Amino acid sequence: MKLPISLIAIGTAFLLAGCGASSTPPADPNTEPSGPDPSVSAVPIVLPTVARKFTVTSTAFTDGKPIPASYTCQGEGKLPPLTWSGDLAGGKNVAIVVDDADSPDGGFVHWLVVDLPVKPPTALDPDKLPDGAHAAANSDGDASWSPPCPDLGTHHYRFTVYALDGPSGVSDGSDPGQALQLLAPHIKAYGQLTGTATAS
Repeated sequence: MKLPISLIAIGTAFLLAGCGASSTPPADPNTEPSGPDPSVSAVPIVLPTVARKFTVTSTAFTDGKPIPASYTCQGEGKLPPLTWSGDLAGGKNVAIVVDDADSPDGGFVHWLVVDLPVKPPTALDPDKLPDGAHAAANSDGDASWSPPCPDLGTHHYRFTVYALDGPSGVSDGSDPGQALQLLAPHIKAYGQLTGTATAS
């Protein structure tokens, strides 16, 4: 089965186009800027179209609806609770990539964590990951969660969970572009939840 990957163009067995979400780190930590910053890796991301798809949900918001302010920079900036269910195509662990589908200039990754258990944790704390899990750097350059913070208008934030066939090889603090390259050949299936946030 062909497995298109929602990652970056890596010139390997999977060919991807660099389109979709993009951005750069904010000069003000509470906003995502519209201008490029050469200090941050651009990570073009495209939506996956694999045949097998499982479900990602949150008790905080429903797919396509606004993310409550407490989970954005307008509030506490907490990570929304996430869970997943369905056919993970035999995946042995999972990765989560959160990106802004509407940010300009490259690809703003808000969170990238890998090698999580297939069974969703009761509560996922970005500051205290389960044993064996690793957080790559986000587009701010930090190995942590960066809450949604649109600078203008309404942005769509994609919470994509990937089922992997084994350890990804991604280490803590890895460059997000390199981390996505390492994930690509391991992806078996995916699920996605989208929420919106509007600039105040």
